[in-house]
Amino acid sequence: MENKEIQCTTNKKCFLKELSVFCINSILAGFSISIGAMIFLYVLSFDQTGSSVWLKALGAVFFNLGLLSVMFFGFKLFTGMNAVLVDMPIKEWYKLPICFIFNSVGIWIGALLIFKVPGGIGDSIVRQAIAITNAKMSANLGYAFVASIMCGVLITLAVLGYKKFIEKSATEAIIAVFFPIFVFVMLGVDHSVANQMYFALSCLGGNGFSPNIILHTFLVMIGNILGGVFI
Repeated sequence: MENKEIQCTTNKKCFLKELSVFCINSILAGFSISIGAMIFLYVLSFDQTGSSVWLKALGAVFFNLGLLSVMFFGFKLFTGMNAVLVDMPIKEWYKLPICFIFNSVGIWIGALLIFKVPGGIGDSIVRQAIAITNAKMSANLGYAFVASIMCGVLITLAVLGYKKFIEKSATEAIIAVFFPIFVFVMLGVDHSVANQMYFALSCLGGNGFSPNIILHTFLVMIGNILGGVFI
């Protein structure tokens, strides 16, 4: 009986330790995505007409830095977990919502930091985030759902490509990640975690919180999951 109690206590400690590390890695993933999204928004702020493909392409290149950081450091990203969901035991699926919540914490940390940056840089980034948020809130939810499925597919291609090539060559792994992420940014499809950066900055910038953000986020999360398990 005593041995069983000791084992139970040890198992609980191991579980809590594992969960704590998981949550920290989820926060770091969210923060990494916030950095990539921040640079993307800053690059877009130089587009006075709102139609420069080249600036958007440059922003997409920099956005890759966030995803590559997640991959190389082994952080836990909601959309990255979707890519391996079919291989996860069902009893581990509870980690998905936990991952998203702590990804969002990391996003808000990044958003608060950039919001406090003095001068025009932070203001430019916030204006772009407000514009993107308004566009997403006014878009058809059906379109957002389909776009989120496409995003899930592209993220999964990036994750699977990285896992396939990382042991052979870091360069090949970077290329495998770069192109799907570049495509998803250029298409403007919905990434549930990256969207939180736009929503957070929009709220901080005085645009206000809309209940539609919750509905939009939920649909995009489901779409990301479906896209992740699709392939």
